[in-house]
Amino acid sequence: MLGPAAALAELVACLDAALVTHPTGHALLPALAVAGINHRVSRDPHPLWEAAGARTVLFKRRAGGPAPAPTAGAAHDPPAGADPDPPVPYVLACWTAADYVAAVDAGPGLAGLAAAAAARHPGATLGVVLEGLDAHLSARERADFAAGVGPGDGGFVRARYAGAVADAAVSLPGVRLRLVPDAAAAAEHVVGLAKALASHPYKRRGDFVSDFDGDTAAARSALAAVRSLAPPAALAARALARVPGVGPAAAVAVAAEHGCLGVLMSSAAADADALRLSLAALRAGRTRVGPAAAARVVAMLTADDGEAAVE
Repeated sequence: MLGPAAALAELVACLDAALVTHPTGHALLPALAVAGINHRVSRDPHPLWEAAGARTVLFKRRAGGPAPAPTAGAAHDPPAGADPDPPVPYVLACWTAADYVAAVDAGPGLAGLAAAAAARHPGATLGVVLEGLDAHLSARERADFAAGVGPGDGGFVRARYAGAVADAAVSLPGVRLRLVPDAAAAAEHVVGLAKALASHPYKRRGDFVSDFDGDTAAARSALAAVRSLAPPAALAARALARVPGVGPAAAVAVAAEHGCLGVLMSSAAADADALRLSLAALRAGRTRVGPAAAARVVAMLTADDGEAAVE
């Protein structure tokens, strides 16, 4: 198994031309160099720039092993058809808040970006970094207030854009959406993502399989239960089983009762306390889900910080 440094040396981040000339790219290039991540710059903007105003990072894995050490200047992509390096099935789209607001105003918004990415990169996971949304929406509100224009007078409506983000989290569960405050945070996310993608093929199986894939009687029973669920509920069960303190039996019980993560999120937003009580009473095998596991599920669903530990 390769170590982290050797695995990272195999990865190449491919930045589109629209990104490297933007302030986000200005923060990203030195961050990649400091982290020792090889990168290339495409000669032209990626098609997602024209389709949805998104600046794009693609990733490739060196077919012949580790890449040469990064140099001060980023290399350019080879001509079309001359690149032997296979792509990593992950597309990262970088949106500033202004880009995102313009996309929502144009109609398709995040759904349009997801559709364009799927058409261009079938089978790839789409990640989206949305930069500075809260500050941008607040600035637009302040500008309208100073001008004496309110939402009822045709002014800026913050809820339209904030709500579209929340709706996308439910309607597009396959999209990895990350909100960051500024370009430096966006660059930090890209570096962390590159490290994770580089090491993923070399992780031990036990590091990332779920409790449903083991060889124990309990795991086999849980796997049979999750296979009996509809696909959205099965996905929810596998996700919930990864919450600390929520075992496979409790995860299956919660998923079977609510059907999908979207319904759970809506219930948590409407009344978190009521959801916690109802989950605790659910039958999970020979026992009940219980208050501790229920509290952890609700804490995960209502967390403001996606990286905060669930206790």
